[in-house]
Amino acid sequence: MVDENGFLNRRADYGNRGMNFQRATTNKDGNRGINAQRSTNQDGNMRQGMETEEVRYHRNYDGDRVEEIREEVEKIDGVREARVIINRDDVVVGYEQDEKADDVKQHVENRVRKLAGKGKNVVVSTDNNIYKNMRKMDDKLRSGAAFDDVRDTFTDMMRDLGNAAKRPFQNK
Repeated sequence: MVDENGFLNRRADYGNRGMNFQRATTNKDGNRGINAQRSTNQDGNMRQGMETEEVRYHRNYDGDRVEEIREEVEKIDGVREARVIINRDDVVVGYEQDEKADDVKQHVENRVRKLAGKGKNVVVSTDNNIYKNMRKMDDKLRSGAAFDDVRDTFTDMMRDLGNAAKRPFQNK
């Protein structure tokens, strides 16, 4: 079933969307809480559609690793804002690139590969639709939803990314 935000799921948990999240720490119920506000990008500008809210990743989701990778990607010149989603061996990064910046995709991919570690499937996308979809999924995860709540959408996104990678070779 597709909800109003374009998520494929079986449960209707609309949670917090379009938020400004804060650095996560684990609280007593096993979910991640906050310890530092994140309201601006590297240029000091407010992030689009962000409000101050807590990051409360589900206790079974590696939110600390996600935040570590996201912060490192956002330090790269030319990256305006990034989102990271991890599922098993898949590490997917979507980011908005500064208009004036040269393509930094290879730089982002190299940095993420080092951070993700051996055996991880790293996928990096600058596609606006992929990024918007990732932002919706990440917002849901940041509000404490279990990965199962976004699994169908994530699986479809990975299929789309795989098909996009194959297209140039199919026309030959």
